[in-house]
Amino acid sequence: MIYEQRGWRELAIADYSAITALEAKTDQDRASRDAAFARLRALGGAALSATPKQGAAKTEPELPSGPSAQGLVPARRVALVIANGKYAHVEPLKNPANDANRVDAALRRMGFASVVKLIDLDLAGMNSALKTFAREAAQADLAMLYYAGHGIEVDGQNYLIPIDARLERVGDVELEALSLRLAMSQLEGTRILSLIVLDACRNNPFRARMVQRAGKRSIGRGLASVEPDQNTLVAFAAREGTTADDGEGNSSPFTLALARHIETTNLDVRILFGRVRDEVMRTTNRQQQPHVYGSLGGTSIFLAGNRR
Repeated sequence: MIYEQRGWRELAIADYSAITALEAKTDQDRASRDAAFARLRALGGAALSATPKQGAAKTEPELPSGPSAQGLVPARRVALVIANGKYAHVEPLKNPANDANRVDAALRRMGFASVVKLIDLDLAGMNSALKTFAREAAQADLAMLYYAGHGIEVDGQNYLIPIDARLERVGDVELEALSLRLAMSQLEGTRILSLIVLDACRNNPFRARMVQRAGKRSIGRGLASVEPDQNTLVAFAAREGTTADDGEGNSSPFTLALARHIETTNLDVRILFGRVRDEVMRTTNRQQQPHVYGSLGGTSIFLAGNRR
């Protein structure tokens, strides 16, 4: 109610949307949900929970339409930013830490409730960070995981590579790297949007030695396409089967473009990554094409918005 009283329409819609996603166990809970649905209809907003949780009434809210359908900024936004560059067993990458610093600074200026930046993690560190972040995501309306570093594809599955990985044979990948599928599953509790951004499609430096002992297993170039659950977007720095540039300067082309556009207010997240794509294709002479996987509903979601 406070957001609405202060005239912060987008934040009020996000707050009411979060209430409609809660499990209704008591009469008071159901009354709160009904009241939230009523306020959403009055504001021209929509409850964005993908599927009502078990035990919740399956009330269909009215979708926004016309001039009032301005979208929303999720009320509680949290982020985990990871950069791996100082690899112990292959040549280091120079820009992931710089990329992480750019994204971290932007998210803090945007007023995210929590931003955790971690640099050069081993496998234990990545697992621990993700476990902790999953708890944050479960209490958030929007959770964003940003990763810069090496990522590889084996048998159609994608993996994020910690700095201590050796990957001397293809079978080591499940034991020494973090599965992207696992990372995605840890963000499933987010109420409105799970956003995973991967600047991780660089050339696979482990590939030559892995191929020698691959047997019948396939090792791809770049990353494989993904099919996220509803209300989840996964942004690749380069589309499936292609590689991304680490950058000649102090940042990668993808993250440089992302940092340039991410703070634009009242810009739908899908348009945001469309602008990032256009800029990267222009600056790389169409050698690198970012791609976003997943789909959202008909209400715009803004990562940054004006707070009146």
